[in-house]
Amino acid sequence: MLRTELETAIRHQKVIQFTYSGYEFTAEPYRLASDNTGATFLDVYQTGQGTSHAGTPKWRRCEMSRISHITPTDKKFRIRDDYSKQPKAEGFVFAEV
Repeated sequence: MLRTELETAIRHQKVIQFTYSGYEFTAEPYRLASDNTGATFLDVYQTGQGTSHAGTPKWRRCEMSRISHITPTDKKFRIRDDYSKQPKAEGFVFAEV
């Protein structure tokens, strides 16, 4: 269920809200992929909330095993100019803007 929701949000460039390691985040999802070890992760641009020491906005790679309660919003985002500078997945890409 989480993966399907994320793939849809990525394809439609919808801002999402989710819980990551017990903290609430608001972010723009850019890529859902696996690395060469088989771990699945989500690359996002965090725009709000999160841990008090994390700071926003910023790029963040989130491990899918630590994500829960994903809620897509109605808010759309535009692809950021610095997105291409992010490292590419070494495994399989499930969805990408």
